[in-house]
Amino acid sequence: MEGYDNWMIALIIFAVIFMGIGIFLSVTGKNREKRINKAYALNKHSGRNRLHFLYRLFMITPGINRIFHKVIMDTESVFPADMMSVNKEATKVMLKNLLIAGILAVFTVVFTRGDLWYLIMGLTGAFVIFYQNIQTSYAKKEYTILLQLKDALSTIRHNYTACWDVVDSIYDALEDVPYEISLHLEKIHEILVSPTMEEDTEEYTQMSPNRFLLLMLSIASSTKEYSNGEQGFLKSLSYLEEEIGQEILKKNLINSAFRTMQGVSILSIFLLKPIQIWAYSNMPETRSFYESTPGKGLMVMIFLISFASFYMIDVLKEGRRGEIVRETVFSRISAIRPFSKLLNRIVNHRYLYYLKLNEDLKEVGDQTGPKAFVTKQIIFAAVAFICINTSVVFTTVHEKLTMLKDYVAEFDDSIIPNEEYRQSMEETAKNFILANKKMKVDELDRYALADRIRQEGIHNGEYADIIAAEVIRELTAYKNTYYKWYILLISVFAALVAFYIPIWYLKLRIRISTTNKDDEVNQFNTLVLILSNADGIKLDEIMEWLSMFAYSFKAGIDDCINELEHGEQRALERLKDSESNDAFRRFVDSLLMIDSTDLKTAFANVEIERAYSLGNRKQRTEDLVNSRSRTGGLIAITPFMLSIVLYLMLPMILLAAKMYMSLDLTV
Repeated sequence: MEGYDNWMIALIIFAVIFMGIGIFLSVTGKNREKRINKAYALNKHSGRNRLHFLYRLFMITPGINRIFHKVIMDTESVFPADMMSVNKEATKVMLKNLLIAGILAVFTVVFTRGDLWYLIMGLTGAFVIFYQNIQTSYAKKEYTILLQLKDALSTIRHNYTACWDVVDSIYDALEDVPYEISLHLEKIHEILVSPTMEEDTEEYTQMSPNRFLLLMLSIASSTKEYSNGEQGFLKSLSYLEEEIGQEILKKNLINSAFRTMQGVSILSIFLLKPIQIWAYSNMPETRSFYESTPGKGLMVMIFLISFASFYMIDVLKEGRRGEIVRETVFSRISAIRPFSKLLNRIVNHRYLYYLKLNEDLKEVGDQTGPKAFVTKQIIFAAVAFICINTSVVFTTVHEKLTMLKDYVAEFDDSIIPNEEYRQSMEETAKNFILANKKMKVDELDRYALADRIRQEGIHNGEYADIIAAEVIRELTAYKNTYYKWYILLISVFAALVAFYIPIWYLKLRIRISTTNKDDEVNQFNTLVLILSNADGIKLDEIMEWLSMFAYSFKAGIDDCINELEHGEQRALERLKDSESNDAFRRFVDSLLMIDSTDLKTAFANVEIERAYSLGNRKQRTEDLVNSRSRTGGLIAITPFMLSIVLYLMLPMILLAAKMYMSLDLTV
């Protein structure tokens, strides 16, 4: 009956939440143009929108407000409208994903049944899914912008052939393209007509959602600023269209191959408690395993494996680059003076190792440095050590407190006259366990205990013997429940593993980054081909544009820019020597040729080989995605299989083994 009530409560809560989602979608799913017109009308009169209450709520709620500020910034990058419209879109994104996370949180609470560890894991899982869904929402918006930009290029090309003016061709296209991409083209137009174009370009670079809009800006600005002929702009647009086609193909392949993997990997967290409840209802004897320290440890292990799988798949499907990280909580901790001195000694002791580590960190966009990385390792290890010891102590204390109070019947397989007599046997066993819990088990005599039980009302000698054996068994288990020495070894081992987790994660990202480096060099080649149509462009301007597009090579390119004033050839040579990627080194060789020839001649071989390069990139992308998807599939199914094989079947196997060992083979 209790299980039925829980299910009814869950269904009612889910129905209310789904009804709320339906109402929300019906309200926000109206025609886009009407929403935009109403938004501007509201902005003129009151500056508020229909979701203003939720906007204010998100802004003042501790914890949520920090996430919401990030959502507003991401919204502004893909939807650069007026602030009221940006806030409204951000509020809708936040509300939608909070509803999904709320459903998962309610599911967790309904199935928790007092299990603190499952509650923590379920709520953590709901938060991770909430955060991931927000990122996915913006990835979809960026993909939409990419499709719209590809179509907008045809309109701009047509307008340009009519007026041969890049500024007017972009302006005339604003009314003929979808609203989202028109906002970005309007930004580009504002930059082109601005007297501070260079500063505005740098500002737009910080907020632009993808590099293809930056390519569009570079084409338009170089065409306006330099004399590159009427056909130069059209040729550059064709380069951009080819790059967009490659990116759309890549995103389609990744989305198709990795569609459900992350969901499957994280699903195991929410399956653990339903599996446990099902086992309780069908085999009550499994309760002793699920509530024991090994049972809790298995739950936590599957939880950690699920999260590791989730983030590994996220790295494998990495379709877009992350942000350049210059400061984290770990870098701030590493700057604290006493701790900083200790970290300096550690880094200086293995200087060459941490020098290479610093280069690897820069390659994946992490510019916080080796001291922050070591701080992360130490904190990971400390958290693992503390969590394991705390959880074991807590579970041990909880187990000792509940194993004698919440007595589980062990007489279901015995032949008892009636249910009332069975309950009497269980009550007698419980009373004797509580009365003798302070005695040493070896001081208890089974036969003397059976005599005392007969005096308490269980007159049948066979039943009294069964109860006496059960009392001794329970007391033995009670006495053996304590913090054991090997837990310390396990926690030390876990701390060691946690210490190396950042290293392993970095190596995985480096492995993925290595395959993405060639794509980045291809984008550099495309950018230079575009800039080669600009007469009189200088090396320092080329390097500035490269820095805007760079990710893995950004640190080296920025260093090169700083050294250009001391000699261009010397700076480029140092840039070439700092990288081992063959494609990038060949690219720098072409840059070195600019000193003796012009830009177009230096990169003539790139334009000649472009057709072959595009076909080769397409095939390589397909092979790469297929290879990663196979690996991702194995990773995704691992936690699910562990949940079935270990968390569901292992207690049954142990129960069957226990029953087999308890058989009286002498009969």
